[in-house]
Amino acid sequence: MTKKIMLGLAAFAIVVAGVAAISAYEAHVINVTARIENALTVNPDHIDFGTVFPQEKLEENLLIKLSQSFLEEDRVDDVEYVIKQKPKVRPSTQNATGDPYAMIDPGQGPVVAHEYCLDNEPQDPGDPEDPYYEHCYPNLCGQLSKHPDGIPEAGNDTGVAAPHDWTPQGPNATGRLAKSEQDVEDNWVIDLVVPGFRGMVDQIYTEAEYGPLLDPRLEHEQFGCDLWIEVDRISESDRPTPEPRHISLENKDGNWSILPDDLIHGDIGYNHNDTSFKGLVTGTGLVADAPYQITLNGPGGCTDTDHGLAGAGANAFESGYWNSGPNLDPTCSAPGEGVYNMDLVSNWYTVITDGSGDFSHPFDLALPAGDYAGVKVLVKKMLDPFVDPWADFSSPYPAFNLYETAAISFTILP
Repeated sequence: MTKKIMLGLAAFAIVVAGVAAISAYEAHVINVTARIENALTVNPDHIDFGTVFPQEKLEENLLIKLSQSFLEEDRVDDVEYVIKQKPKVRPSTQNATGDPYAMIDPGQGPVVAHEYCLDNEPQDPGDPEDPYYEHCYPNLCGQLSKHPDGIPEAGNDTGVAAPHDWTPQGPNATGRLAKSEQDVEDNWVIDLVVPGFRGMVDQIYTEAEYGPLLDPRLEHEQFGCDLWIEVDRISESDRPTPEPRHISLENKDGNWSILPDDLIHGDIGYNHNDTSFKGLVTGTGLVADAPYQITLNGPGGCTDTDHGLAGAGANAFESGYWNSGPNLDPTCSAPGEGVYNMDLVSNWYTVITDGSGDFSHPFDLALPAGDYAGVKVLVKKMLDPFVDPWADFSSPYPAFNLYETAAISFTILP
């Protein structure tokens, strides 16, 4: 009976091993990638007040702003951050690169340098030979203020005045930056209020203004404090997702009626609810190897759309008001049609068609923020814009150009 049980177990083990060997031939690979970027940039990365004297008050600027990567990422909008203060680690403790995370061994096993300076304190704070000072500078943190733009309270940023009672828990300054509010940088003023030495100050010295008096044994010593700008929270954008739209472009007959059945046509794809007007214009079957200008025209009558288009460019060829004639004007009068010419080359054309009369033109236009309604899209064959006629009006003029099949509307976000 015992032998039979043992044989049964052995057979079961063989079956299990066989199943495992078969399933091991199947594998699924999921590609996971991510590009990690900082949300903030900070300048400068070092503040040196140099040699200072009791009862001085000095200041330096610290610029904190959203990184370029954060500004370009539509998914995120705002950053909340904290400016913390931590005791400064001595360079001899850090290592040759000045890394505050370098390891030290103060007789208790290896610990991280900045953690040692945070978790310990000198037994005799006035003695420069105290073992604590072998790794950490005498603490300057309580003497530093942090004011946004020099004001203790400014908008969504909260400062800390000096002198103050410093602890590892704070007090800490806080800030917030938000793309949606056009608040993309904070300029902080870092004030140093210099304390005096015990027995060496005049009668006007007050600890409320200059901080606790220092032990005279610390004279000639260098003090330090590290400011740590730490991101506390990142919020996603509540902007609407850019919405792609399309309108067909067609040529027309002499009565300005669409010619839908020939081989001359095009398309404009564009985004709605985006921070710029971007997309792609294509055309096919036009005059071969010819310069064409791609133009956005407002509805006329000096509307907000007309003003947005007319005010988008830098010169009279690029944008303005078409009141009459070949030139664009800086002011609006009847019919007051706002005009914006896309990406002009030599001030007179946007694209040159290929040997088949085709073109494809991607665009990304920095139009002013606002709602654009009733915009017409024109693809016009050009001549020399500096003489009259500036466009090719030879017959049949409408047949070798492209026009929108319906006016387009879109919104540009701030």
